[in-house]
Amino acid sequence: MSKANGMDAEGRIYGIDLGTTYSAIAYVNDFGVPKIVPNAEGHRSTPSVICFDGDQVIVGAKAVERSTAYPEDTVRFVKRYVGQPGYKFRHTSGEFTVEELSSFILRKVVRDAEKRLGTQIKDVVITCPAYFGINERESTKIAGEIAGLNVRQIINEPTAAAITYGATEIDEPQLVLVYDLGGGTFDITMIEIRPESIKVISTGGDPRLGGKDWDDRLKEHLAREFPKYAGADVDAEEILSDLYMESELALLAEKAKIDLCANQKAEVSFTYMGDRAVIPVTFDTFAHITRDILDKTIRLTGDMLEAAQRKGYYKFDQILLVGGSTHMPQIARRLRAEFELEPKFFHPEESVAKGAAIYGWKLFLRDRLVERIAAKQEEKQAPLTMDLGAFSENLEKVVRKVATRKPSLEDLLEGAALELDLDRPGYATEKDARTTDAMRELERELEDIEVGAITQADIQDAVAEVSFLTGFKARAVKNSMMEILDIASKSFGIAAKDKKGRPGVSIIVTRNSTVPVKAQKTFYTVSDNQKGVNIRIMESETHHTRVGEDEAVPIGNAKLRFPKGLPKNTPVDISFSLNREGRLHMTATERTHGKSVELVVETASVISAEELERAKSRRERISVR
Repeated sequence: MSKANGMDAEGRIYGIDLGTTYSAIAYVNDFGVPKIVPNAEGHRSTPSVICFDGDQVIVGAKAVERSTAYPEDTVRFVKRYVGQPGYKFRHTSGEFTVEELSSFILRKVVRDAEKRLGTQIKDVVITCPAYFGINERESTKIAGEIAGLNVRQIINEPTAAAITYGATEIDEPQLVLVYDLGGGTFDITMIEIRPESIKVISTGGDPRLGGKDWDDRLKEHLAREFPKYAGADVDAEEILSDLYMESELALLAEKAKIDLCANQKAEVSFTYMGDRAVIPVTFDTFAHITRDILDKTIRLTGDMLEAAQRKGYYKFDQILLVGGSTHMPQIARRLRAEFELEPKFFHPEESVAKGAAIYGWKLFLRDRLVERIAAKQEEKQAPLTMDLGAFSENLEKVVRKVATRKPSLEDLLEGAALELDLDRPGYATEKDARTTDAMRELERELEDIEVGAITQADIQDAVAEVSFLTGFKARAVKNSMMEILDIASKSFGIAAKDKKGRPGVSIIVTRNSTVPVKAQKTFYTVSDNQKGVNIRIMESETHHTRVGEDEAVPIGNAKLRFPKGLPKNTPVDISFSLNREGRLHMTATERTHGKSVELVVETASVISAEELERAKSRRERISVR
C-alpha cells in the first residue's frame, strides 16, 4: 500500500472517459492536480478498438494495426451500440454483448494505469454522453462491473469538462456553452460555472453523431473517386462492400482527415484489385461533402438554446470546444460566425477524463467528511437525523443550511452568506423578482434537509481532520463541497389517455429538470369496478408535457391491482423520483384504500442477468492486452 502526503493511494477514485474512438484515465494527485495516466505504449489515450485473437483480446493501437488484416475479428465504435436491444458481436470465441466489449476497453486502460502507478484501481467514475438515457447509463455501469470495478458514479461528459474548466481556469461566474464533438457522439450543453457550484442548464445532441461521420463521408468520397484516378471499371459500392478494403479505407480516411486539419491538401493512395490510385483531397472538398453534418450540430445547438431560453437564459459568455473532432478547423470557424464569440479549445482529448477524476476526488473527500461529521455527532450523543447514504448525498445542502441557517435578505441579494442558483442568474432586472426567486429557491432546496445538532464548528473541525489525514490543504477539502447540479437528459412519463380518451404519454419529469428531482401527477380510473392498471413507463426526448406514443419508448412496466367496488374516476397518484445517476423510481398509489406499487425501472435493453454472470465468469479466462 503506497502513501504520499498522508493520502492512501488505494483510496483514490479514478476518472475514466470511455470514448467512442479513444478512452483515457485520470486521477487527482497529492497536490490536488488532475493528471492523465499514459497507457503501456506511452500514449495519453487508448484507441477504443478491440481485436480478438483466440482467447486473447487486444485493445488499443495494436488492435488498430491488426484491423485491416483481421476485420472480421475487430470491433470499432462500440459505444454507438450502447442501449441497442439485442446487439451482439458474434465471433468464433463466442457472443459478446456491448457491455462485455466495453469492459475490455476498461480493463485495458485500468490495467495499464495500475502498472504505471504501482497501485490497484477499484473505484472509478465513468463518463457518458449527456444525451444518454436510462438504458445507456445502466449499460455503462454494468460494463464497469464486468471489468471488476466499483463504479461510484456515471457523470455526463460535458459536465466533466466543465468541472475541469471551473476547477482550473476561472475565478468568476461564467455561463458556458460546451460543444462536445467526439468520435461517435455529439453533446451541446449550457452550464453555469461558479467557484462554489456547477449547474447544468440544458443539454441536447445526438449519441450517434461524431467524427466517424466525417470519416465515413471521406471514405465514400475516396471510393467514388477511385475509378477516375485508377482508370478502373469499378464502382464505389463494390469497393465498400469488400470488408478488407472498407477497413483499410476507414483508416486512410481518418488519417486524411487529420492531415486536412493542418493542411489545405492531402493525398490518399491505395490499391484495389491490382489497380492503384493516388487521390488528391482538398480541405474545401472535405468541408463541402460534410457540411450537412456540421449543419446538424448547429441545429441541435439552436434547439438546446431554445430550451435554455424557456428557463430564462438568453446569452452565454464562452464556448468550450471539447472532444477530439473539434480540431477540424471548420468547427471553430462556423461557431465563430454563428455566435460572434471566439471558441476556446480546452484540452479536447483530456478535459473529460480529468473532470471525472476531480469528481471522484470530490467523492473521496466527501466520504471522509461524512465519516468525521457522523463521528462527532455520535460523540455528542446527537446521531444524524438521516442515514449516512442520504447524509452523504445531501452533504452540500447540509453545509449550506448550517452555514446560513436564517439568512438575511441582504445576504440573499449580495450572496455574502449563500450562493444561490437562480433561474435567471445575473440577467434579471427586477429587484423584487430576484428577491422572490431567491427565497423560493432557498425554500425548495433546503426544506427537506434536517441538520440536527450539526454546527459550523463541527464542519470546520471535520475539514481540518480530513485535511490532516489526506494531506490536502483545508481549502482544497472545502472546495470539494462544491455543488454539481446536473439535469435529466430525457423526459419521463406514463402511457395514459387524455380527457377525450385519446392515447398518448403524459410527462411527469420533463427533460432538463435539475436532478435529483421528484414529481407527481394524478390520474383517474376509466371505469367502475376496474380491476387494476398496467402502468407503462415511457422515456421521451421532447420537452412537452404530453406527447404521442410514437414520440416515446417504453422503459418499464408495473401492475397496480385495485380493491373491488372502486368507482370510475378514482384518483391514482403516480410519483417519479430520478436520482443523480439517472435511476428512476416510480410509486403508484390508489388514494381510496391506499394500495400502492413501487418500481425501480429495470433497463430492458441491456445485458440479461444470465449474460452478466457469464461475462463475469469468463473475465478470468479471457486476457486483455
